[in-house]
Amino acid sequence: MDILWLVFFIAWPVIAGFMGIKRGSTSRVNLYRVYGNELLMVLGVLSMVYVLRPSLYQPISQLPLHPGFVIKEDIFLGIVSVFLTPFFLAFTRFTTHYAKDIQRADALFGFPVRYLPEDWKTYGLFAVYIIAGVVFEELVCRLFMFRLLHAVWGVNGDILVVCTAFVFAIGHLYQGWKGVISNFITGLLFGKVFLMKQDIVYPLVLHLSLNATILVLAARRIRDLRRH
Repeated sequence: MDILWLVFFIAWPVIAGFMGIKRGSTSRVNLYRVYGNELLMVLGVLSMVYVLRPSLYQPISQLPLHPGFVIKEDIFLGIVSVFLTPFFLAFTRFTTHYAKDIQRADALFGFPVRYLPEDWKTYGLFAVYIIAGVVFEELVCRLFMFRLLHAVWGVNGDILVVCTAFVFAIGHLYQGWKGVISNFITGLLFGKVFLMKQDIVYPLVLHLSLNATILVLAARRIRDLRRH
Protein backbone atom coordinates (compact mmCIF):
# COMPACT_ATOMS: atom_id res chain seq x y z
CA MET A 1 0.00 0.00 0.00
CA ASP A 2 2.88 2.38 0.76
CA ILE A 3 4.13 2.17 -2.80
CA LEU A 4 0.76 3.39 -4.09
CA TRP A 5 0.94 6.39 -1.78
CA LEU A 6 4.50 7.04 -2.93
CA VAL A 7 3.54 6.92 -6.60
CA PHE A 8 0.64 9.26 -5.86
CA PHE A 9 2.82 11.83 -4.12
CA ILE A 10 5.53 11.67 -6.80
CA ALA A 11 3.02 11.99 -9.62
CA TRP A 12 1.17 14.87 -7.97
CA PRO A 13 3.89 17.57 -8.30
CA VAL A 14 4.86 16.32 -11.76
CA ILE A 15 1.28 16.76 -12.98
CA ALA A 16 0.92 20.04 -11.10
CA GLY A 17 4.14 21.35 -12.64
CA PHE A 18 3.04 20.63 -16.21
CA MET A 19 -0.46 21.91 -15.54
CA GLY A 20 1.13 25.10 -14.23
CA ILE A 21 2.93 25.57 -17.55
CA LYS A 22 -0.32 25.13 -19.44
CA ARG A 23 -2.25 27.32 -17.03
CA GLY A 24 0.38 30.02 -17.25
CA SER A 25 -0.43 30.49 -20.95
CA THR A 26 -3.94 31.85 -20.26
CA SER A 27 -4.51 35.60 -20.24
CA ARG A 28 -7.26 36.17 -17.68
CA VAL A 29 -8.28 34.12 -14.65
CA ASN A 30 -10.87 34.22 -11.90
CA LEU A 31 -8.65 34.61 -8.86
CA TYR A 32 -11.34 33.58 -6.41
CA ARG A 33 -11.80 30.36 -8.34
CA VAL A 34 -8.05 29.72 -8.58
CA TYR A 35 -7.41 30.30 -4.87
CA GLY A 36 -10.59 28.49 -3.82
CA ASN A 37 -9.86 25.41 -5.92
CA GLU A 38 -6.31 25.19 -4.58
CA LEU A 39 -7.51 25.48 -0.98
CA LEU A 40 -10.13 22.77 -1.51
CA MET A 41 -7.51 20.53 -3.11
CA VAL A 42 -5.12 20.96 -0.18
CA LEU A 43 -7.84 20.31 2.38
CA GLY A 44 -9.12 17.30 0.44
CA VAL A 45 -5.74 15.58 0.01
CA LEU A 46 -4.56 16.18 3.58
CA SER A 47 -7.91 15.00 4.96
CA MET A 48 -7.77 11.88 2.78
CA VAL A 49 -4.31 11.05 4.12
CA TYR A 50 -5.43 11.64 7.69
CA VAL A 51 -8.35 9.25 7.26
CA LEU A 52 -6.71 6.54 5.14
CA ARG A 53 -3.05 6.68 6.22
CA PRO A 54 -2.78 8.69 9.47
CA SER A 55 0.63 7.21 10.31
CA LEU A 56 2.16 9.43 7.61
CA TYR A 57 1.69 12.34 9.99
CA GLN A 58 3.88 10.74 12.64
CA PRO A 59 7.31 12.34 13.32
CA ILE A 60 10.27 10.87 11.45
CA SER A 61 12.21 10.74 14.73
CA GLN A 62 10.77 7.24 15.05
CA LEU A 63 12.63 6.14 11.91
CA PRO A 64 16.26 4.89 11.92
CA LEU A 65 17.47 7.64 9.60
CA HIS A 66 21.13 8.40 9.00
CA PRO A 67 21.93 12.10 9.70
CA GLY A 68 23.91 12.41 6.48
CA PHE A 69 26.57 15.06 6.01
CA VAL A 70 27.02 16.91 9.30
CA ILE A 71 26.86 20.71 9.13
CA LYS A 72 28.06 22.75 12.09
CA GLU A 73 25.32 24.78 13.75
CA ASP A 74 26.98 28.18 13.22
CA ILE A 75 27.63 27.48 9.53
CA PHE A 76 24.10 26.28 9.09
CA LEU A 77 22.64 29.38 10.74
CA GLY A 78 24.75 31.51 8.40
CA ILE A 79 23.34 29.71 5.36
CA VAL A 80 19.80 30.17 6.64
CA SER A 81 20.31 33.90 7.27
CA VAL A 82 21.54 34.43 3.71
CA PHE A 83 18.67 32.35 2.43
CA LEU A 84 16.14 34.68 4.11
CA THR A 85 17.69 37.84 2.64
CA PRO A 86 15.07 38.17 -0.17
CA PHE A 87 12.32 38.55 2.42
CA PHE A 88 13.97 41.54 4.10
CA LEU A 89 14.96 43.10 0.78
CA ALA A 90 11.35 42.83 -0.42
CA PHE A 91 10.51 45.79 1.82
CA THR A 92 13.12 47.97 0.14
CA ARG A 93 13.84 49.38 -3.29
CA PHE A 94 16.99 47.26 -3.46
CA THR A 95 15.18 44.01 -4.19
CA THR A 96 15.76 42.55 -7.65
CA HIS A 97 12.44 40.69 -7.54
CA TYR A 98 10.25 43.75 -7.97
CA ALA A 99 9.96 45.04 -11.54
CA LYS A 100 10.58 48.73 -12.25
CA ASP A 101 7.56 48.78 -14.56
CA ILE A 102 5.11 46.86 -12.41
CA GLN A 103 2.27 47.18 -14.94
CA ARG A 104 4.21 45.21 -17.55
CA ALA A 105 5.86 42.65 -15.28
CA ASP A 106 5.20 38.99 -16.06
CA ALA A 107 6.23 37.61 -12.67
CA LEU A 108 7.31 38.61 -9.18
CA PHE A 109 9.68 36.30 -7.33
CA GLY A 110 8.87 33.61 -9.91
CA PHE A 111 5.12 33.94 -9.37
CA PRO A 112 3.04 34.79 -12.49
CA VAL A 113 1.41 38.20 -12.02
CA ARG A 114 -1.84 36.98 -13.55
CA TYR A 115 -2.33 35.01 -10.33
CA LEU A 116 -1.53 37.94 -8.05
CA PRO A 117 -4.33 39.93 -6.39
CA GLU A 118 -5.08 43.44 -7.59
CA ASP A 119 -7.06 44.63 -4.56
CA TRP A 120 -6.88 44.22 -0.78
CA LYS A 121 -10.03 42.09 -0.62
CA THR A 122 -8.50 39.44 -2.87
CA TYR A 123 -5.16 39.80 -1.09
CA GLY A 124 -6.55 38.23 2.12
CA LEU A 125 -7.58 35.06 0.28
CA PHE A 126 -4.26 35.08 -1.56
CA ALA A 127 -2.38 35.09 1.76
CA VAL A 128 -4.38 32.07 2.95
CA TYR A 129 -3.69 30.36 -0.38
CA ILE A 130 0.07 30.94 -0.06
CA ILE A 131 0.20 29.67 3.54
CA ALA A 132 -1.89 26.60 2.72
CA GLY A 133 0.37 25.84 -0.24
CA VAL A 134 3.46 25.97 1.97
CA VAL A 135 1.91 23.63 4.54
CA PHE A 136 0.86 21.22 1.79
CA GLU A 137 4.27 21.19 0.09
CA GLU A 138 6.15 20.62 3.32
CA LEU A 139 3.89 17.83 4.48
CA VAL A 140 4.01 16.09 1.10
CA CYS A 141 7.60 16.73 -0.03
CA ARG A 142 9.19 16.35 3.37
CA LEU A 143 7.15 14.52 6.03
CA PHE A 144 5.18 12.11 3.83
CA MET A 145 7.86 11.41 1.24
CA PHE A 146 10.67 10.96 3.77
CA ARG A 147 8.63 8.26 5.46
CA LEU A 148 7.43 6.62 2.23
CA LEU A 149 10.79 6.59 0.45
CA HIS A 150 12.39 5.05 3.51
CA ALA A 151 9.62 2.46 3.94
CA VAL A 152 9.34 1.41 0.28
CA TRP A 153 12.92 1.61 -1.03
CA GLY A 154 14.99 2.02 2.12
CA VAL A 155 16.23 5.45 1.03
CA ASN A 156 18.19 7.07 3.84
CA GLY A 157 20.28 10.08 4.84
CA ASP A 158 21.12 12.79 2.34
CA ILE A 159 19.74 10.74 -0.55
CA LEU A 160 16.32 11.40 0.96
CA VAL A 161 17.09 15.10 0.89
CA VAL A 162 18.11 15.02 -2.79
CA CYS A 163 15.14 12.89 -3.90
CA THR A 164 12.55 15.04 -2.17
CA ALA A 165 14.22 18.24 -3.39
CA PHE A 166 13.96 16.97 -6.96
CA VAL A 167 10.24 16.22 -6.60
CA PHE A 168 9.74 19.62 -4.98
CA ALA A 169 11.53 21.34 -7.88
CA ILE A 170 9.50 19.53 -10.56
CA GLY A 171 6.34 20.93 -9.00
CA HIS A 172 7.60 24.40 -9.97
CA LEU A 173 8.08 23.75 -13.68
CA TYR A 174 5.76 26.67 -14.43
CA GLN A 175 8.58 28.99 -13.24
CA GLY A 176 10.90 27.81 -16.01
CA TRP A 177 14.30 26.15 -15.68
CA LYS A 178 15.64 28.89 -13.42
CA GLY A 179 12.71 28.33 -11.07
CA VAL A 180 13.30 24.58 -11.09
CA ILE A 181 16.98 25.04 -10.18
CA SER A 182 16.29 27.58 -7.44
CA ASN A 183 13.53 25.42 -5.97
CA PHE A 184 15.81 22.39 -6.07
CA ILE A 185 18.36 24.34 -4.02
CA THR A 186 15.76 25.52 -1.53
CA GLY A 187 14.39 21.98 -1.41
CA LEU A 188 17.84 20.74 -0.43
CA LEU A 189 17.93 23.26 2.41
CA PHE A 190 14.42 22.42 3.63
CA GLY A 191 15.18 18.71 3.45
CA LYS A 192 18.49 19.04 5.28
CA VAL A 193 16.85 21.07 8.04
CA PHE A 194 14.18 18.40 8.34
CA LEU A 195 16.75 15.60 8.46
CA MET A 196 18.86 17.39 11.06
CA LYS A 197 16.02 18.54 13.32
CA GLN A 198 13.55 15.73 12.51
CA ASP A 199 10.71 18.16 13.10
CA ILE A 200 8.50 19.46 10.27
CA VAL A 201 8.11 22.80 12.05
CA TYR A 202 11.65 23.90 11.10
CA PRO A 203 11.38 23.59 7.28
CA LEU A 204 7.79 24.82 7.51
CA VAL A 205 8.84 28.07 9.20
CA LEU A 206 11.72 28.54 6.74
CA HIS A 207 9.43 27.94 3.78
CA LEU A 208 6.81 30.32 5.16
CA SER A 209 9.48 32.97 5.68
CA LEU A 210 10.66 32.61 2.10
CA ASN A 211 7.16 32.68 0.62
CA ALA A 212 6.30 35.70 2.76
CA THR A 213 8.47 37.53 0.20
CA ILE A 214 5.77 37.17 -2.44
CA LEU A 215 3.18 38.44 0.05
CA VAL A 216 5.25 41.59 0.59
CA LEU A 217 5.82 42.08 -3.14
CA ALA A 218 2.14 41.46 -3.90
CA ALA A 219 1.18 44.12 -1.34
CA ARG A 220 3.63 46.58 -2.91
CA ARG A 221 2.16 45.80 -6.31
CA ILE A 222 -1.41 46.54 -5.15
CA ARG A 223 -0.24 49.84 -3.66
CA ASP A 224 1.57 50.85 -6.85
CA LEU A 225 -1.29 49.79 -9.14
CA ARG A 226 -3.71 51.91 -7.11
CA ARG A 227 -1.45 54.93 -7.63
CA HIS A 228 -1.75 54.72 -11.41
